[in-house]
Amino acid sequence: MLAATTELRGARDEVEETVLMPTPAGVVGSWTWTEQRGGAWERLPILSQDQYDLPLARPELRSGFLTLDDAAAHSRTDR
Repeated sequence: MLAATTELRGARDEVEETVLMPTPAGVVGSWTWTEQRGGAWERLPILSQDQYDLPLARPELRSGFLTLDDAAAHSRTDR
């Protein structure tokens, strides 16, 4: 995958590494990028970037997995 990372401030003002990459449209849930670093698997949040915007950071080739969490919770409807 060709993606970039940048450091963004989280909800509690902590700095967290964030992956900048497109995510599949029309699928609701929490997307994360999982990659192996030094023998351990690390999950990074994803910020979906508009394809027409200039990149916020220099893209680099990465190997890992695009993961979708909470998809079932977003697809439930109360009837």
